[in-house]
Amino acid sequence: MNNRQFVLVAGYGWTGSSALVDMLKEYDHMYEADVEFRLIKDPKGIADLYNNIVTKWDPLNVDIAIRDFLWLVNKLNKPKNKLSFNSGLGYCNYFGDNYLKASKQYLSDITDFKYSSFWWYLDFINTPFNIYKRKISKKLFKDTKNEQMFFSDISSEYFIEKTHIFITSLFEPIIDRDSRYIILDQAVSAQNCLQEMIFIPDSKVIIVDRDPRDIYADLMKDGNLIGQELKKSHDVNKYIAWHKALRKSRSDIKGSENVLFIRFEDLIYSYDETERSIEEFLGLSHDGHKRRKEIFTPEISAKNVGFWKNTLTSNELDIIRSNLKEDLYL
Repeated sequence: MNNRQFVLVAGYGWTGSSALVDMLKEYDHMYEADVEFRLIKDPKGIADLYNNIVTKWDPLNVDIAIRDFLWLVNKLNKPKNKLSFNSGLGYCNYFGDNYLKASKQYLSDITDFKYSSFWWYLDFINTPFNIYKRKISKKLFKDTKNEQMFFSDISSEYFIEKTHIFITSLFEPIIDRDSRYIILDQAVSAQNCLQEMIFIPDSKVIIVDRDPRDIYADLMKDGNLIGQELKKSHDVNKYIAWHKALRKSRSDIKGSENVLFIRFEDLIYSYDETERSIEEFLGLSHDGHKRRKEIFTPEISAKNVGFWKNTLTSNELDIIRSNLKEDLYL
């Protein structure tokens, strides 16, 4: 995908990254991947695969890591269906048949060979039916090596090269011909973006953060992540520990020329300056912002600033101010 760049938008949860995605969509030559791209950062994903095959190599860990990634690939491929016990994220509908084909090729590229063997951990992850089948086979045929296990011993450079080819092969068939930028929202985590962005070719990361008072209020309202606990206990100290932990790598990340930090509030109240920063960072033409404020409207999003004023108690506010004052907006 020559002359194309991936724009990886990340946040810390309820920080307003979707507002930035909406703004970027207003530029010419932008393609938004309208799907949650979970293959990099999620458990059993490419980052975990890399750690087990390259960073902390062990033949048994390699086998499990490849099995886990294959499980995730197949799970994500299944259609979304809230009424089903076997629901996925619908990659079959978004990427089409090419998704499983490209994934199979990728696994083939990073696997040296398969071999017949067995070790006790496989019974931990096998279905009861497969365990029963293996034991019957062992008893009748004295066959204890009836599993196909994966072996891989490849370099970091080779792994990354094949991963770039894999990511490219997923998007190349579906993006518009004139698209120069591919927006992926939440494809990498804000905490580990430097380690995870290496798996996506020609990529830059923009991290969106927001006033902790509004994050706290929104988490309680929606009841997601730690929000369910906060809604029940109003234990602001748990939120502060959560907030700080998610941002403990921030000072190291800020030194990277491939990562830009912006504030949600600045998208609204310092729109022109933030727009220039984003354009300079990504190499966007200001004239290419053809649909300026048509998708992201600062005046409408302003209602999400200061949401905490009608939600938090004075005690909660005092504790947040004293512990997170450097992150407060005004």
